[in-house]
Amino acid sequence: MYKYDMFTNIEVRLERAGHCQRCEFYKRSTKQCTQCGCLINLKVIIANEECPVGKWKTVEPGNDFMSSIATRVQEMLKPKK
Repeated sequence: MYKYDMFTNIEVRLERAGHCQRCEFYKRSTKQCTQCGCLINLKVIIANEECPVGKWKTVEPGNDFMSSIATRVQEMLKPKK
C-alpha cells in the first residue's frame, strides 16, 4: 500500500458503518466506538483499520471516484522535498 493510497470505497464504508451502528459498543450520541474510542465516520474510510471486536477487517484501498479524489488530495498536501 502506498503511503497515501489508504481510503476504502463507498461500498466498504457503508458496510462497515452498518456493522458499527448495529453494534452494542456504538455510542450513537457521539458516533464513537466505546471499545477503541474512534469516531466511526472517520475510521470506516481508512482501509488498514479494523474493528476492535472483529466485526470487520482491513481491506485493500478502494478505486472508486471518492477514493481517487481523497488520494489525490492527500498527494497534493504531502510535504515537498
